Amino acid sequence: MVKALAAAGRLETLQLINQQLATLPDELRGCHDLKYLYDPTIFKIVDASGKHTAFLLSRMNGITELPSLTRAAQLDRMEFTMVKHLAWIPDLKPIGPVVHFAVYKGAHLCCNGFLGACDLSNPFCEDTRCLDDASPKATTATPQVFNIFSADVCEPYSGLSQTPTPATIQICDGVPFRQCQLPGLQPNSTVVGMCYNHRMQVLACNTDPTTIRVRIRQIQDNVGTPCDPVEEAWLGCEGSTAITM
Repeated sequence: MVKALAAAGRLETLQLINQQLATLPDELRGCHDLKYLYDPTIFKIVDASGKHTAFLLSRMNGITELPSLTRAAQLDRMEFTMVKHLAWIPDLKPIGPVVHFAVYKGAHLCCNGFLGACDLSNPFCEDTRCLDDASPKATTATPQVFNIFSADVCEPYSGLSQTPTPATIQICDGVPFRQCQLPGLQPNSTVVGMCYNHRMQVLACNTDPTTIRVRIRQIQDNVGTPCDPVEEAWLGCEGSTAITM
């Protein structure tokens, strides 16, 4: 199907999810108007066409580096989610102006000194090593992009799984937005969470700080489900002081 669509060379948008493709057809190289392509096997095509405007990678632990962006001048959106072993990225100076840039759920480059000082203290830095002196370091343009989009880049998180378990379900007892606590990764530590239906799953304790901040904002703006003054006092319901995340 992909080969047939690409044969005419007019394909502009392509998204492949769980198709178990080992490779992409060479016909895609002829799609010079291809602007949006989401798949982990696209690096050579991105480098060849130079017309992509968005580049998204998610749950690709095998990815350790990216190709040069010197031929990707139109690229203005980059997003990496759970690309843990990405140790560095190429110079961002050739692209832009960047309108969206994000590194969610950590990556080695957030910890290993690529951006400056090596700091392995965050849970997602486990198994990360500090770069040696000969390793690639961020150029001037790259940290500028990271700073502009700092709220979406390398934000610390608990490192705990968001998959519901009997324990995380039971602690909520069916009450949405209730404050909950789970054991942290460090000995004798705990992490604050919120009872929430993550990705339409069963209500369970979830420690994602972004989800908690969204609920706080809903309460502040008086939108969404009306807040419970008892269960959601910790989120700022009815004038209470909200937790800082």
